[in-house]
Amino acid sequence: MKNLCIKKSLMLVILILTATQLQASELTTPNKFVSGKAAVAAEVNDNFTAVESAVNDNNSRISNNTRDIGDHEMRIKSMETPAAWIELNPPAGNAVGFQRAQYRKQGDMVCLRGMAYHMVAGTLLGELPVGYRPPNLVAFVSMHHPTKDNAMIYISPDGIITNASSRIDIPATLSGICFSVTP
Repeated sequence: MKNLCIKKSLMLVILILTATQLQASELTTPNKFVSGKAAVAAEVNDNFTAVESAVNDNNSRISNNTRDIGDHEMRIKSMETPAAWIELNPPAGNAVGFQRAQYRKQGDMVCLRGMAYHMVAGTLLGELPVGYRPPNLVAFVSMHHPTKDNAMIYISPDGIITNASSRIDIPATLSGICFSVTP
């Protein structure tokens, strides 16, 4: 419910900002004509040029606003609809009977879930594709087992996910690991 209120507030702000740009150009004609007096062709043409400029300016504003509204709609839609979970590649030695290691992106946040097995120090757990990578090295503490040591999971800017722990063959959860892809 809270997210819905935030999304509606964001939409309202976007519409207000867009509406301020919806004003039409002022039309100022350079020449005024008086009834009964002959019009000079050059002055009439100057007035038509002024009208043409104002119409073209309005058309440009309408095109820009239409594009901006489309961009904002896509951003809002991406916030509303979470992406599907994608299997981590290569598979992170998935622990039998547990959630497979997966990732997804919503907005600028990437989240992982599932269990990783074969937790030897330096083990490659998977690689995230471009667009799903952190701008800097990130480290997360992950629970191995309630009575064992925790795992240290590193995700590098090149998308490589590794285990920095020394424990062997103890599954660790990737669930709850989230980071931003923007600096």
